[in-house]
Amino acid sequence: LKTALEVRNSPLPETKMDRMSEITLRGSETEDSAVMSNGLSVAERRVVQAQRRAEVMMENTELLEMQPDRLGLQQDLLSASSVGRILALCSSEELQQMDVVNLVTACQRIAKLHHGSNAFLKENPRFEWLMEQTGKKL
Repeated sequence: LKTALEVRNSPLPETKMDRMSEITLRGSETEDSAVMSNGLSVAERRVVQAQRRAEVMMENTELLEMQPDRLGLQQDLLSASSVGRILALCSSEELQQMDVVNLVTACQRIAKLHHGSNAFLKENPRFEWLMEQTGKKL
């Protein structure tokens, strides 16, 4: 792979693999703008995203120290696209096994994805369990 300096100084890439490498090495551009500007396919975009996730995981020692089953749950929480999916992952059994990173991620993802009435969350037993467990472990 090229270094970031080489990428900046090189002419426009000729192949899609070159474009994928260039996107992966760029830190200042957002993922969407880099992918859109280089016209990568969905499969190629997924490769770039996977490379970025791997780089982030290598830099984040908390993720490296997580138990494999907790790391799998963490990935599920991060890939969830709805509050319902996150709450589905928060069964009473799972919540007792979650570590602080999982609990905080679940709370953060719910806050980011929730766009409706707060009454839905307040009346949901899984949300209540999540809040209780988060309070206990923090």
